Amino acid sequence: AESLRTYLEDLGAHDVIGALESNSRPLQNQKWSAVLDCAGSPALGTALSQLRYQGAAACIGVAGAATLEASLYPFVLRGVRLLGIDATLPWNVPGYSDDPAVWQRHRQFRLDVWKRIEQAASLEALDKMHEATIALGDLPQWTEKILAGEVRGQG
Repeated sequence: AESLRTYLEDLGAHDVIGALESNSRPLQNQKWSAVLDCAGSPALGTALSQLRYQGAAACIGVAGAATLEASLYPFVLRGVRLLGIDATLPWNVPGYSDDPAVWQRHRQFRLDVWKRIEQAASLEALDKMHEATIALGDLPQWTEKILAGEVRGQG
């Protein structure tokens, strides 16, 4: 079976690291200019403490935990930014505009992002990242597989 390192390098990764362990130090050596996190804490907290001056972290999921164990020091001493990526497109949720034009702008923005991804990534790479399309009834079985680390990419 293909190793995770090989899989990620085939997708274009230049530097593959293992999972970040929790570390209680509020500031660590500056390692990253940017971080893309899909796990949440404790890995995200560690990554924030390792961001370079004016670095940014984008959080796209909570597979590991929905909490954030982090210090304010990276934000106030290094000016790092934490960006939340909204993976949904709500239109009738309290707190969101109910104006169809606003929803349409959000939708168009997402379509533009997908177009940029399509232009930047090869179809072969995108195909490698697609694990499966599943039915809602299969979700409990897939949840167990995801939590066991048996699924890569998007389902």
